[in-house]
Amino acid sequence: MGTRQRLTAAHRWRPVGIEIGADLRAEAEHRAARLPVYARSHRETAANLVGCLGEVIVEHALTQFDVPYRAAYETTHDLIVADRYTIEIKTKDRTVPPRAEYEASLPAYNHDHQQPDFFVFVSLERDRLTDTGFHTGWLVGVADPAIIDEHRELRRANETDPDNGTTFWTDCWNVRCDVLRPFPYAANYWRRRRVSSNR
Repeated sequence: MGTRQRLTAAHRWRPVGIEIGADLRAEAEHRAARLPVYARSHRETAANLVGCLGEVIVEHALTQFDVPYRAAYETTHDLIVADRYTIEIKTKDRTVPPRAEYEASLPAYNHDHQQPDFFVFVSLERDRLTDTGFHTGWLVGVADPAIIDEHRELRRANETDPDNGTTFWTDCWNVRCDVLRPFPYAANYWRRRRVSSNR
C-alpha cells in the first residue's frame, strides 16, 4: 500500500464523514472517564475524549467495512486488524472539514516508539463556539511507514503552518492529507489480505 504503486482512482484521497451519534459519543465518554490525564497531554481530560472518539469512529468504520479487528490499546498501537496488521489511530480536533492542503500529524516525541503497520488519521469536526460539541468524525486517511517517510516534514513547537495557519503545540512530523490513502481503500486491502491468508 506504499507510495511506489501506480495510483488509481481508488487510491486518490477523499475523506469519509461519519455522524457522531449518541451511541458513539456515549461509548467514547465511557472510555474517556476511565483514563488518567497523560503526561505531555496538550488538552488534559479533553484530549482523552478526542482520542476515544477517534477510536470508536475507527472501530465503527471497520465493522461497517467487515474488517475484523481486536483491541490492543498499547502505547505502540491501538488495534490489530485482519489478525495481522497493527494500526495506530491519530485524532485531531477541527472546526472545519478536512481539506487536501491540511496536514496529518505524528508527535515527534513518541514517533520512534510507535511503529505500527499503519496509521489511521481522524479529524473531529465541532462548532467553533464549543470545545467538545463534535458532530462529525472524518476518516481523513491511512498511511503506512513508506508514505510517512517519503512525505513527512518536521514542524517545530510554536511554528505556524503557512498553508493552513495551524500553530503546533509540540514538535511533530506532518504529511499533507492528500498523500494519504482513502479509508475505504485501506479497509478493502485489509479484508482481502485476511481472506487470502485463510485459503
